[in-house]
Order: sequence, then C-alpha cells, then structure tokens
Amino acid sequence: TLFLSILFIGCASTQNKNGNLAQQKKLDSWLNQKNFEVISTAGKPTSNMNLNAALLANNSSGNHVTLVDNPNYVKFKGDSIFVRLPYFGTRTGAGGYGTENSIAFDGLTSNYSSKYNAKKKTHNIDFEFVTNKRELYNLQLTLYGNLSTYLSLNSSTRAPISYTGHVKE
Repeated sequence: TLFLSILFIGCASTQNKNGNLAQQKKLDSWLNQKNFEVISTAGKPTSNMNLNAALLANNSSGNHVTLVDNPNYVKFKGDSIFVRLPYFGTRTGAGGYGTENSIAFDGLTSNYSSKYNAKKKTHNIDFEFVTNKRELYNLQLTLYGNLSTYLSLNSSTRAPISYTGHVKE
C-alpha cells in the first residue's frame, strides 16, 4: 500500500504541473500571440545564503524570498519585453554608489527562442537583453501547463537567481 500511495502522489504532482486542457490552450494562445505576463511569487538567490532573515518578509529565508507583496513582472508584448524584478544576491561587478539593485528593462530582446518540450509538456523560452548600464542578462523561462513558471536569470555583473511564479494574459 505504501508503494501505491507513493505512485499516486507522484502521478498527481506530474498531472498537476501539466494542468488541464483549458489552461494548456490558454497558454498556447498567449505564447502564439507573444502577449503574456509572468508574476513571480518567490525569488531564490543561489550564492548569497547569508541574507539576514530579520530583514526579509514573512516566510522568507536567505535562499527563498517571498515576493507576494513585492510588485514584479516580466511582460511579453510582441517582440518587446518589460522587466521589473527585485534582486537578492551578490554583485560581481562595479555597480556604483546608490545604484538601483532591482532589474529593470523595457525594449527588444535578443537571441529569443521558444521551444515546446513534448516529453515534459513545458514551453521553454530563452532570451537576452542588455540594459543601458551595459549589463547583459540571459533568462531561461519554463512555463508549465498549469500556468506556473520557473525563471532562471544570469547576469554579467550579478550572481545567478531564479524565480517561481505564474503566467497570465
């Protein structure tokens, strides 16, 4: 019976990520139109595990920062993207005194690619952008059929960070 319980739980969690047919059709439509928005509910710094938990919002730790009350987005509108993401981590390059720590960009992407992984039933989008401060960002976005998301962000001057959240129109 233990084996069956584990089997059912495993299948249920996979099915849950795949979502239902209506969710999958919505997601396909948004992606075809390149008109959707990703909202992150958690940030996951990879290198700075010593963030002071007392300074973070409730249910946050050094490697999991709750973003529920922190407005953020990655919006896709045709060939343009609009990015506002908080950043928690270590800068590896000069940022200057008083430099904004969040990630902000409005403009065209470069090296954009979108692929569907039939085996995992996920949509994978890779793209890059360069800010006016000459900081290069490389993002990998995974969209699941249940409308949840995983975003991995690499930068030329910051330690990597990932975000989990959801997608909407």
